[in-house]
Amino acid sequence: MRSAELHHVRRGAGQPLLLIHGLGSSWRSWSPILPALEAEREVVAVDLPGFGETPALAGEVSIARLGDALGDFISGHDLDGVDPAAG
Repeated sequence: MRSAELHHVRRGAGQPLLLIHGLGSSWRSWSPILPALEAEREVVAVDLPGFGETPALAGEVSIARLGDALGDFISGHDLDGVDPAAG
């Protein structure tokens, strides 16, 4: 999966914070606290494959494959070393 294929929103300025939603959700699960976070940091909220506005992966989906897609996104958007937050 190429990084451009993960739908995401990127807001704010400062040290990046990667927001990863829980299974069955989307980046919108962060909406209640997004304004406070983006006041302090650059926040990048992603839709994992098959959730929100990101198309599903072809074939069998596993946590490992979702993790690989997220790793590709991080590398493709120059976010190596980003602080992650999961919820």
